[in-house]
Amino acid sequence: SIVSYLVRVIDGFEKVLAPEIVYDAAAAVADRWAVRSRAEPPRKGKRSRIVPASDLDRIGFELMAEADNAPLRRISEATCYRDGLLLAVAATLPERARALSALQFDRTIFLEASGVIRFAIPGEHRKIREGRKRRRAFHASIRRPSLHRALARWQAVYRPMFDAGNWLWPSRLDQQHGLAETRLGVVIGDLTEARLGRRVSIHLVRDCVATE
Repeated sequence: SIVSYLVRVIDGFEKVLAPEIVYDAAAAVADRWAVRSRAEPPRKGKRSRIVPASDLDRIGFELMAEADNAPLRRISEATCYRDGLLLAVAATLPERARALSALQFDRTIFLEASGVIRFAIPGEHRKIREGRKRRRAFHASIRRPSLHRALARWQAVYRPMFDAGNWLWPSRLDQQHGLAETRLGVVIGDLTEARLGRRVSIHLVRDCVATE
């Protein structure tokens, strides 16, 4: 793909903008990428990284159980619980990383009675046209007692080990903010690669849910 775009750029310069100049450097870059593309194995396609969403959910609850069953409760166990909870929430609420990064207790996520979890994500955290963001907030109520209990336990037991804030995904390094959307993607990618042998991006979690 890179070689194809470079060749088109070179052709544009040579044929349209400055036909009297020879662009040896640009051609050399294109040639170098052509050699590199032949040397590297082909990347796996998107379909090979689609896994059952229930597997992601199962791994999330397994990680939370590992944290609960550890002999000590330290920040490392709290991080393990947080990462497992991230997988479970992402599989239950298949939204983009930007929306997931906006989750805060009692602001954008609410634990209600009878195992109901209510989400209220502002439009500014959704990937839609700028003019529609004020009107297109995301609202949903999901009844899932197991995840409700996991969130309540996280809020009461593990969440305070990070800071006194209310971000759903606290950071071990920055106590003023939660994990950014790029960091959430890294966490999910690392977890799926380690547990499933496939690196599933946070964007692909939505495809996993839709496929299953």
